[in-house]
Amino acid sequence: MRTLGKPKILEAIVAGQFVVRVLQGVEESWPRIVHDWPQLFPPVASVGNDQTASFEVALAVIAVQVVALRNLLPADQAARFRAHIVRSVCSADAGSGPAAAIDEYEAAWDRSMQVPEPPQVGIASLLFAKLHGSGAGPGGEPALERPAGLPEVGAAIVALAGSFWRATVTEYGMGS
Repeated sequence: MRTLGKPKILEAIVAGQFVVRVLQGVEESWPRIVHDWPQLFPPVASVGNDQTASFEVALAVIAVQVVALRNLLPADQAARFRAHIVRSVCSADAGSGPAAAIDEYEAAWDRSMQVPEPPQVGIASLLFAKLHGSGAGPGGEPALERPAGLPEVGAAIVALAGSFWRATVTEYGMGS
């Protein structure tokens, strides 16, 4: 197992702490999300305290941060952290579903980077499709819809992600 510089800490522990922080953050923010997003993001109005919906939001937040790791760390270290994060979020109960969802959100981000669209809008669009149970689009991917308010929802997802990795990279001298 690898440890990080400055005070020594295992990468797997940091990844686990990140997942717990995101899950707790979304859970704590859920009443505000439900309140603030209905006019922007209609499916949230119907999910209320739905744990499946809040977990889906958490997976979108995790994916945004996994993408950020690509810019913060060397490729091999970012890949290791991604693997630790996926292992941390995939419990025995959840199976491999969360890993597939993270893959989908990362792919939505990457697709958005190929068109003139902010990548967080791609994430928000996929989240919208998943919460609405929209059908499959080309290539079996969820059909992405573009309701009004996606840029605001995408920005809120990025804000929920916070700066965990930037602070951790600085604190532990990672990426160098």
